[in-house]
This record gives sequence, C-alpha cells and structure tokens, in this order.
Amino acid sequence: PLGDTPPALRRVPFVGLLGEFAVGVGLFFAVVTGMIGADRFTLLGSPIALVYLAWMIAVAGLLTIRVVALPMSLLAKVWAGVCMIGVGVALVHVGVLSDINRPPLPAVLLWNASPLLGILQIVLMALIPVLLVRALQNRGRRAAAPE
Repeated sequence: PLGDTPPALRRVPFVGLLGEFAVGVGLFFAVVTGMIGADRFTLLGSPIALVYLAWMIAVAGLLTIRVVALPMSLLAKVWAGVCMIGVGVALVHVGVLSDINRPPLPAVLLWNASPLLGILQIVLMALIPVLLVRALQNRGRRAAAPE
C-alpha cells in the first residue's frame, strides 16, 4: 500500500516486516509441534534443520522487501513464485528434519528422489538469496543515479 510514491523514495517498513516474520515462525513451530508432537520435535538437535530455517526466514524477508521496494514485471512475479516454492520446500524440510524419530536421511529430501533434483535444489538454495540481494542492490544504484 505505497500508493504513487516513486520506487526510489519508498520506505520499507522493516520493523513491521520483522514482526510478521516472528509471528510466522511462531505459527510454524506451533503447527509442526502439533503435527509430530512436542516430544519428537527437536529443532536444536538438527543443524541441517537450523540451516533450512535460517535460509527460509532470510529468503522470505528478502522476497518481501523485494516485492515492496521494486515494481514487479511478469518475469519478476514468476521468479517470486519460484522463490516462494523454495520457501515452502524448506518449511517441509525443517519439519521433517526436526523429527527425533526420523530416518538418517528422510525421503523428503530431493537428492534422495533424484540426483538431478538434488543438484537443482542446491543450486536454487544458493541462487535465490544472491539474486534477491542483487536486485535490491541494483535498486539502490538506480535510486542514487541522477536522472
């Protein structure tokens, strides 16, 4: 809801966004705990689950800032959709990897389904945050350049 404010002058409400993400993470923990039971949910016992959680929160934050701060072309909207699918996959991974009774490498991980899907997952996990940060940096350069 930024109205007709030019993109270079828009202010991103960081405090409000961080509050929304904190509520979202709390709801995530409530849902996962309800699904697998409080006695089986051990997020701190799985470093891989913590990495997925950190990645998920970072990408969701970067994506929200990207959508608020810059105008969206059709290609940017498609890329935002791909990023949100990645966040959803990471959410499932955090839930499964936090289960204390899980097998050593659960079948939900994409590299167990297919080596090609595993490589695609690894590439996207590196590429998504880099491209989101790059888009925000390019916005800063364009805003600073005189017209």
